[in-house]
Amino acid sequence: MIFELVLALMIAFLAIAMPVPAKTGSTIYTPERVANARHNIERYKWASDIRDRTVANADHFANQPDDFLWELVTPQDIPRGIYVNTEIGCPKCGKAIDKFGNYPWKCDVFNIPWKITCPNCGEVFPKNDFGKFYESGKDSNGVFRYDKADRSLLYNTDHPDPNDPLHTYGVDDSMGWKDDKGNVYRFIGYYGHFGIWHAVHAALSNLRDAYIYTGDPRYARKAALMLYRIAEFYPEMNYDVWAERGFKNSDGGSGKGKIYGRIWETSLVDGFAFAYDAVYPALDDPQLLDYLSKKTGRQVTAADIRKLIEKNILHEIHDSILNRKIEGNEGMYQNTMTIAAITLDEPGTTDEWLDWVFANGDVRHNGKLGGNMVNIFNEKVDEDGMGDEASPSYNSIWRQLFRSINNYLNLYPRYNRHNIMGNSKFKKMFEAPVRLICIGKFAPHIGDDGNTGAPGLASISASDLIYAYRTFKDPEFARMAYMLNGNRADGFRGDIFDAEPEGIADKVEKIVKEQGPYVLKTDNMASYGCAILRSGQGDNQRALSLYYGRNMGHGHKDTLNIELFAYGLDLTPDLGYPEYAMSDCASRFEWTNNTISHNTVVVDKQKQSDSTLGTSHFVVEGNGASAAEVAADKPYPQASLYQRTVAMVDISDKNFYVVDIFRVKGGKEHLYSFHGAEGEVETEGLNLVSQPKGTLAGENIEPYADLGFKTGHYDNITGYQYLYDIRRDSHPADQPAITYNIVDTWHVLKQPEDIRLRVNLISPPGEVILAHGDPPRNKPGNPRRLQYILLPHESSKSTYVSVIEPYTGSRRISKIERKDEGDTVTLTITTTSGRVDTIVSALKPNKAGRFSVISQENGKSEVRLKIP
Repeated sequence: MIFELVLALMIAFLAIAMPVPAKTGSTIYTPERVANARHNIERYKWASDIRDRTVANADHFANQPDDFLWELVTPQDIPRGIYVNTEIGCPKCGKAIDKFGNYPWKCDVFNIPWKITCPNCGEVFPKNDFGKFYESGKDSNGVFRYDKADRSLLYNTDHPDPNDPLHTYGVDDSMGWKDDKGNVYRFIGYYGHFGIWHAVHAALSNLRDAYIYTGDPRYARKAALMLYRIAEFYPEMNYDVWAERGFKNSDGGSGKGKIYGRIWETSLVDGFAFAYDAVYPALDDPQLLDYLSKKTGRQVTAADIRKLIEKNILHEIHDSILNRKIEGNEGMYQNTMTIAAITLDEPGTTDEWLDWVFANGDVRHNGKLGGNMVNIFNEKVDEDGMGDEASPSYNSIWRQLFRSINNYLNLYPRYNRHNIMGNSKFKKMFEAPVRLICIGKFAPHIGDDGNTGAPGLASISASDLIYAYRTFKDPEFARMAYMLNGNRADGFRGDIFDAEPEGIADKVEKIVKEQGPYVLKTDNMASYGCAILRSGQGDNQRALSLYYGRNMGHGHKDTLNIELFAYGLDLTPDLGYPEYAMSDCASRFEWTNNTISHNTVVVDKQKQSDSTLGTSHFVVEGNGASAAEVAADKPYPQASLYQRTVAMVDISDKNFYVVDIFRVKGGKEHLYSFHGAEGEVETEGLNLVSQPKGTLAGENIEPYADLGFKTGHYDNITGYQYLYDIRRDSHPADQPAITYNIVDTWHVLKQPEDIRLRVNLISPPGEVILAHGDPPRNKPGNPRRLQYILLPHESSKSTYVSVIEPYTGSRRISKIERKDEGDTVTLTITTTSGRVDTIVSALKPNKAGRFSVISQENGKSEVRLKIP
């Protein structure tokens, strides 16, 4: 009797102690939103097309046996890495694989499991049967344990004889294969990331959406069994272990993460939460419960599934964010916490987690105290609506994820203590990327951003602006969206989950008809640090950007870099995103991010120091001319002056030129660096002598040579070893010129055009050097090389003056004259039509003003622009 009483009390205690599922219904994919989606699918073709594409993708997974999806989810002992070997490339074809991108290896979990294939040479690795090795290492619960696996299976199956010299070639036990030179190739780690977990993510996303759009329980059942298996493994997932063993992932150099590095982990676990919320109503499916009961050897109920997922996934996400194993760029981890909290939907706990999103973000020994959203808007988002990442692409992540947080909070009316809509900078975050648009196709490639010369709009789209229009009720966004959509409203609509997604196009058309199209003009983003001069219309648009903002983080050491857009192309492209955004990538720091690779000036053969925001003296638009002048914020501490003055002057509706005056005071040696787009060059006024071998760093120093980077001594890197095919003229003419025959690298133009970019060097202070430099080599489509113009000057004071002349057909400038009086530069430019332009630039304001453009033609004088 006593025993029975004790047993009953124990059972009662365990029942109380066991966690119970908090969630009672879907809170993201609510019944109302699901009904809207299915109704829209019935009445709109665009919605049914979405359904059809999703179902086709989902069926790749839904048609697989349940055991396939169960086994697809792997435990901690299978590593996750995003590179095989960045220095060598493929064991067979080497660096030829780079032309296929950063993550080039092909994975196929359906047809070639546990293998990756080189897209260049077709070689398949690893050479051992890792599948058998994996099966041999499973414990009594069917979980792979590395230490249990049969190492006798680790041999090249094409060379099974132990005496064969290739017996161990390409064999990976999951820790990587080391060749006879000590190079490590991490085949299974790559497969673990891009094969297994990419497939898991794709499966959950497509099965989730297919269930929502169709209501077919088969899709929910397949997703649910995968979620259950993930929940069994997720608490023990620990990327830190793999980082210590040399595997790279998206960890921002922290060595922290769960399945992935802590940055990309955010989007992966978002998918787990979304899938749980979507399939929640179907977790009592008899086939699902029967399958899980058989796999686990005990009776599994719907409540068991919910408890396991909430404890081992949602609560684990929360805890991992606090201990910084899940983090990322601003917006990433805050968005992940928001999704986890709303998916959990537990009274008290959800409010607590959402409060954390907005709480102070200080870091203590016991973790991160809050998501810092209030302070991010107050301190990190500037008055132009840009974050502190420099790169427009990275700043766009903030906007996209803050938008996501706002959306999910709107879906959860039970929480009302904080919101994002109350901050005016949130709206500016949608305006900012529009202000960066140049000639309708481009935005300046600032920092880690895009490919060399490729079109792109800083990750802003017409649909983003339609969202902004609907959210902020500001018709300016409707006009912006219309402009980005090719000056039409076709295709504008809401989301598939909206009750009434149509009708937006008519509203936009009405606004544009009443208020006119949106037109971008000369602009200065003074808080972000980017001035853009604009002129022309339609196909004759041109723009010149001058960047003077942050050069840290995902920025480059590119203060006062210029980029010119005209004739439909980026004529002076930034190199863009580096080969690898890793701390051990030499080419990133020595070249792509370095000052010398940009259109700016190097002082004392050094990269620029960290710099935040320069001072714009003026950014103005006049009558057929616009100009900007910016003094940098001490990118070189030894330089008391580091200032650039640029002007864009119209000759006709189509033709124009750019005046560029760069003044430097301080230091002992200056180097003006300039490069145009891809294309061969022609020269005038130069007698170039080729350097027999080597690079700008010296005849005996080969391209890409390691001059100390790998040993950690790279604070004073020059990047000179990345410039090769050196040609020099030590005594150039007074006005040498280099003309680029521009190549349409990215096939932007509708038809080929003969576009030239002539760079007139007006009284260069010393020798003129031409050299080749390479854009990042693993970005598909990038030009092979670019031609650099280099003007070294051993002096503490330099005033570099050039007239940049883009044209098609024939030149429109017949004569250029320069006259210096102290620190004042006067240029007289005569066009082929006989117009004479006088441009005066004074270092300090004088009686004639600080800057002016005055034209004389047919006996008449016209002040196009004047800065007092």
